[in-house]
Amino acid sequence: MKKMVMRMGDWFMALYNLSHEKGQHWLTVSFERDGETCSSGTYYPELAYHQ
Repeated sequence: MKKMVMRMGDWFMALYNLSHEKGQHWLTVSFERDGETCSSGTYYPELAYHQ
């Protein structure tokens, strides 16, 4: 059994994942409605915090 994280209209946010590996981060989000699942994610580089 899944516990839905957040209701968004007719959809529920079913899962999110914020991860990090050397040099990059990524975010993945999955939504679910009536047994249908949609997922999306993005990768982005790690920024150096110096000027």
